[in-house]
Amino acid sequence: MFGSGYWSKTVAIGGAAYVAILGWGALGKVSNRATAEKPPLDAGPAGKVSWLEGGEARHAVSPWSACDGLSDVTAADDPELGGGGDKLRVRLLPTGIVVNRYIAGSGREAYASETTVRLAQGRCDGTGFSVEGGKESIIAGFKILAFGAASKPTLADVADLAEAAVVSSADDEDLAAARMLAQLAKGDDGEPVGPTSGDGVLGPAWPIQPEHPGKPRGSPPSLWSPAALAAAGVANPWLKNEQGEQFDAISLWRVREPLPLAPIASQGRWQLWEMRFRARLGGGLIAVYDRQTDRHRWLWATEYDNGGDFRKPGKGHFDILLFKDDLVLLRSRFDTDEYLWAMDLSRGIVRPVRASGPFGALRAGVAARAEDGTKKVLKLSELRP
Repeated sequence: MFGSGYWSKTVAIGGAAYVAILGWGALGKVSNRATAEKPPLDAGPAGKVSWLEGGEARHAVSPWSACDGLSDVTAADDPELGGGGDKLRVRLLPTGIVVNRYIAGSGREAYASETTVRLAQGRCDGTGFSVEGGKESIIAGFKILAFGAASKPTLADVADLAEAAVVSSADDEDLAAARMLAQLAKGDDGEPVGPTSGDGVLGPAWPIQPEHPGKPRGSPPSLWSPAALAAAGVANPWLKNEQGEQFDAISLWRVREPLPLAPIASQGRWQLWEMRFRARLGGGLIAVYDRQTDRHRWLWATEYDNGGDFRKPGKGHFDILLFKDDLVLLRSRFDTDEYLWAMDLSRGIVRPVRASGPFGALRAGVAARAEDGTKKVLKLSELRP
């Protein structure tokens, strides 16, 4: 997936499978003591990390069960808790253990939390982190933790434990897809979708993303500090939970390698690329590749699009209603709702259309419903961002 010369391991973060790249040469920002030549000390066959579960995990963590502040982390797992499960896992280290605790409610929009702590042998000192958000943790709040006499670590100190890259530059081309995803980490109910109030056919524009050389590509799991989010143009980022507890960063899911959007991927110099989340709510990202200049730009992202069979590779593509020159009209679908997005590929501008579906393409424009329920036809001249 990332080319020869690298190996990967899968670790559950927030209920999703994350692939952490050990020895990431091009990025150079993923910190991990293990390398392809030297697997972790607790590795099993072929370098696979071993986690203890069930009774073995409870036994391994029992020496720390009396430590102040650690009871929520070390308590026995309860499969019935919250309807979604309470799972305890332990990884053995020569100097102690790593404890991983995952709790989630039931339902596709259930909230989940996960805590991972490295504990010192024979002491109540430990450092780690917690994440909380949706079950898949595509976007999650990230808190740095310290227990006992341990000092609070920095984001870089826990990056190896989180198997994620700490963002030092929002303009890093290896994190361009992650920067697009970070635009959804907003504290004002997230992305602007659907019919919106105000004047005009088009709603407010999304933050324009920078161009980068070559074709679109994915990004590794990443940690975005408040400064990095501000540098990426994320307005009012989601940095507090409902209890008012402050997050130290936002954790973003790995963005898999995108593919040309089928069946209508190209129009002249322009080629659309997509990456679909295999998540309960669907979603994904859209990029444009300029075949004339050999450069790409990410355009748009959503956590809510379950049109088609989005969980299977090559299925459930984003729905392109119109592709004319450098103008694209994308229809996003979530359950029974439809939304329309106008995209200017030359300038990288994306704006929502202030109308309701179901939408239909016409020669002279796009059929839609006004907010009062009446039918109308939107002219293409009205839909250019």
